Amino acid sequence: MAEALREPIRVAVTRNGHGYPMHPGIVGLIERAARYLSDAGYDVVEVEPPSIMEPARGWFTVLVTEMQGTLGPTVEQHGSDDIKRIFGWYYEIGKLLDLDGYRDGLADRTRMMRAWSLFLDQYPLVLTPFLMRPTYPWDYDARGLQQTKDLFDASIYSYGINYLSLPAGVVPIDLVEDLPAGVQLVGRRFREDVILDAMAAIEQRAGRLVDRLWRQV
Repeated sequence: MAEALREPIRVAVTRNGHGYPMHPGIVGLIERAARYLSDAGYDVVEVEPPSIMEPARGWFTVLVTEMQGTLGPTVEQHGSDDIKRIFGWYYEIGKLLDLDGYRDGLADRTRMMRAWSLFLDQYPLVLTPFLMRPTYPWDYDARGLQQTKDLFDASIYSYGINYLSLPAGVVPIDLVEDLPAGVQLVGRRFREDVILDAMAAIEQRAGRLVDRLWRQV
């Protein structure tokens, strides 16, 4: 069993959109989640974690290169016209690497992981956006290059954290433009228990969004 962290557990809060025009409703959810955690006894502070842009860019270049090399031939042979177009937009948005670039990208990931691990040693939880805009329609990425780019620009905190191999949880809080939306909590490696406790604290104060939605049906 993992050792309990010394209380109050510190939570770093970021609203940094890194150039993306974050929806005011999402900003409001972050502020509410921060208040809920503070009410639950967490030490909530406004402090900027290491940039999420580096791992987000790293994920996209390394991933796109992997996708072209592994899924690309299958998509070309068996994919629908929509899938082929979407993959073409991925290649256009991202950067295809040669072998040296791919190797260097994976090596640089270790540096980013270390920076985040050191930050999480001081702040065991980080409260971030999950998606910086309202939830998108199911076929959003099939509508064009700009929609595909917007999808990825709005979700840097999702795939950037994935690239760092850090555990994270998304807790729904409310509707933004009539669609479910929430915030993300990032924690130390192998400390999903700390994340789940914080998510439960938020949900207890916000109420279970799914229950509210069922009552509206």
